[in-house]
Amino acid sequence: MLTLAYSIGCAFGRWDIRIGRDPSLAPSLPGPFDPLPLCPPGTLVGPDGLPARSAGIASEAWRCSRPDTGTLPQGPVTPDTIPDDTYPMRVRWTGLLVDDEGHPDDIVRCVSEAFTVLFGERSEAFLREACSIFRVRDLRDHFRKASGFFAAHLRRYSKKPRKAPIYWLLQSPRRHYAIWLYYPRLDGDLLFKGLQSYVEPKLRGVEQRLQELHGAVARAADTRARRQAERAVERQEEMLADIREFRRRLVTVAELHLQPDLDDGVCLNAAPLHDLMPWQESGRYWKELLQGKHPWSRVGARIHERVRARVQLP
Repeated sequence: MLTLAYSIGCAFGRWDIRIGRDPSLAPSLPGPFDPLPLCPPGTLVGPDGLPARSAGIASEAWRCSRPDTGTLPQGPVTPDTIPDDTYPMRVRWTGLLVDDEGHPDDIVRCVSEAFTVLFGERSEAFLREACSIFRVRDLRDHFRKASGFFAAHLRRYSKKPRKAPIYWLLQSPRRHYAIWLYYPRLDGDLLFKGLQSYVEPKLRGVEQRLQELHGAVARAADTRARRQAERAVERQEEMLADIREFRRRLVTVAELHLQPDLDDGVCLNAAPLHDLMPWQESGRYWKELLQGKHPWSRVGARIHERVRARVQLP
């Protein structure tokens, strides 16, 4: 579980996979009376010591020049950054991954990439071992199951009364499609980015495939071939309806035009997504927001404005 979560963190740019591959690159911890570091030792950082952004990944030379994880290098380091394409794996800077086999940002593909960097030729064996541990045929099943990765992540990132999962599962009702969202990158445009970059192209692809299958039905040479083609059409129509419903729910939340504030906390920021997240806590907080609770929060103030204006909310 930890290696799987670490791999997802590497794909999102949370962790520096170079340290996972070579722990000697990790900076020393500060002394017990020194100020706390800005980031955990394994964080992917830029030359300012803060979480890295695209075109701003700190070089290995810069990392090795740090006295400890709480102190920046004492002098200039050349080069202090590296190009994104020389980093061992591609970072998905948008903060979005998808459950979509064959897509470059597919979550299973990203985990496989991270395992290859971490374990080299042994990566396939470790992936098979992970499937055996989780009792699934492949990792996609583990990411889609209600009792799979997201449930385990919730348990690990929850300690009463604090609940703070950072990898959010936004899933279609019948689990044919999903987007994984990295909470620290949440902003007012992220849902629209997900719609434009992932959901809309996926829908067009499914619709095109459905047309091809209808053509296969018409061209079927015998009864058996026709029945097989018709069953394929039924499965494709079910997928299409499921993804359309996912898009509808995502659009409903995106068009609220809420500006998330990380200071509000995970539960309140996740509440508007309650119809997409398999997390009861988000639904509970949504009901509380509609009842006028949490008026101190940014999301609460916005929801209360819309309630007073009698704007229909999901």
